[in-house]
Amino acid sequence: MTVRFVDTSLLVRAYLIDELGHDRAHELVFASTDPVVASELAPLELEAALGRAERAGRLSAAAADSLRAQAIRDLGGLGPVLVLRTQMGALVTRARELLRSHPLRSLDALHLACADTDARRLAAGDPIAFLTADEDQRRAAAALGLATDLI
Repeated sequence: MTVRFVDTSLLVRAYLIDELGHDRAHELVFASTDPVVASELAPLELEAALGRAERAGRLSAAAADSLRAQAIRDLGGLGPVLVLRTQMGALVTRARELLRSHPLRSLDALHLACADTDARRLAAGDPIAFLTADEDQRRAAAALGLATDLI
């Protein structure tokens, strides 16, 4: 079994059909037979992305509301994506360490820190695939020994 940690950049692509790589992202997240996990930051960032898409006219209000409802189901405990609850202090400390050695944005470092700590505990020695749409984050994940996939 491989635990798939999905970054918000890939989640956004999985939900928004006009995103480059949508079909592959959707497949990686929603057609997986392996467990799929995400940071507890993912629902917040996904909400922000849906709001931006709606304000930009990429989504109607009804479509945005439908995707919000779907995301609540998907990330709400009974859906296909398990949201990992974290100890924020420890996560921030690990993210700061990652920022010293990798060219990451702060939220990207937090997601990677979650994969490196909480997802590793959950995986209990099984491999972790870090799924992202960000090349810097993918390189940092690979440097931590995580299998990576870039969409």
